[in-house]
Amino acid sequence: MQSSLPVELGDTLVVLGAGATRASAELTPHHPEHPEPPLDSDFFTQLQRVRNRKHQASIKLLLKYCWKEFGPAWNLSMESFFNHIWYSQWFVNKVRVRTGATVPSRTSGESIKVKKDVQQLFRDCLLAVLEESLFGQHSQDCLKLRCKWHDLIAASADEKDTFVSFNYDCLIDASLCQRSDYWDPLHSYGFPVVDDGGCKYWRGNAKPNTAIKLLKLHGSVNWQQKGNAIKLLQRPYTTQKGSRRFVIIPPVVAKETALASAPIFERIWQIAYKRMCYARSVIICGYSLPPADALANALFTARAHGFNGQPSKALEYLIIANPIKDVRHRLIRTFRRSIDSETRVLVFDGMKEMCQHCFRADGTGRP
Repeated sequence: MQSSLPVELGDTLVVLGAGATRASAELTPHHPEHPEPPLDSDFFTQLQRVRNRKHQASIKLLLKYCWKEFGPAWNLSMESFFNHIWYSQWFVNKVRVRTGATVPSRTSGESIKVKKDVQQLFRDCLLAVLEESLFGQHSQDCLKLRCKWHDLIAASADEKDTFVSFNYDCLIDASLCQRSDYWDPLHSYGFPVVDDGGCKYWRGNAKPNTAIKLLKLHGSVNWQQKGNAIKLLQRPYTTQKGSRRFVIIPPVVAKETALASAPIFERIWQIAYKRMCYARSVIICGYSLPPADALANALFTARAHGFNGQPSKALEYLIIANPIKDVRHRLIRTFRRSIDSETRVLVFDGMKEMCQHCFRADGTGRP
């Protein structure tokens, strides 16, 4: 990856979390009543700020379910909410009891079973809050309305660099499509993609036989299952009639179980591990590596063990953009076996400060 730093970054792995989307710039001008891109901890707060009328029925139903299930003073993260749904369903299926947990129907006063309706309600509401926080009340062309910090990192990336995203949104997809010479959606995601109109929309201007990697370990709102492949959606945030199905791993503790439900994810995580082992530098933007996410922690710590019996070399750079000191310390401890006396560890409060320090405005890395 090209940079303005004194030592070359080499093959770089960039990790993007929800904080990177929250830091997105030059999108819809922020309005105090509009939602911000959600974090795990404040998803339901941001959801209640959605103003578009077409989403209000779904939002009302989801909030009503939360009130009935957790009480009038409920306070949930996405992970705690989905863990409750996930393990409630596991309890029903494995212990074979009837819990009576239901949610009112959208069309009548009848009740609908939790797994069928609440999970889909959550997906509908996820699209609603992402659409309004990124675009305003109606989504526009994803490729025209982008974040300049994502653009800058994408333009600085080389063919052998890797982006690992834990986000459902498509900000980095759009930036790579428009700013990278190495983006090819047929190969960059790490699994088979249907070569149709959606793929052409996301194709960009890639050089022949090149494919930078974008590994979205928790899935994406622009992925739709079609047989054994994935179809790419041109307007991933929009719902016109009914609910939309897209391929994501819910924010649950038992992610290994969720991974097994979609075979493409095993391949993505395998590539991520290999790229992590060979990376000469690691950049982490807005990702906190939650202690409860055992799978992600295993991916990060496994770098020190190497790949195919070959130990990984010490990192040239470990660059962290996160405003929380405890998170920065935790990330540094996680990579401690990949750090030696020559490794440069840089920490920044946010993505903006990191980009301004590490990259030139033209994305070339040259002064």
